[in-house]
Amino acid sequence: VSSSLQSQIDSILSQYVNSYRLPSVALSVSVSGRVVYDTGIGNLHGRFGGGNVSGDTIYRIGSLSKIFTTLLTLNMIDDSLVGSM
Repeated sequence: VSSSLQSQIDSILSQYVNSYRLPSVALSVSVSGRVVYDTGIGNLHGRFGGGNVSGDTIYRIGSLSKIFTTLLTLNMIDDSLVGSM
């Protein structure tokens, strides 16, 4: 990724963090399974071990996986890949 594109990505990410008042965000961009750029903005402020955020920061997703599982299951039912109950 060119330095110009990296600057654009960083600027957009910074605007996003500021607009939504987020404490931190990590971003990785991959092409064909290969990470071509990663970055992070912010600080974990004592959560998840604390420290500054990078593209390698791992966040706990908590109960969000339940939402994804439900949506995927409903899509599979709509596509007749599994039977409804």
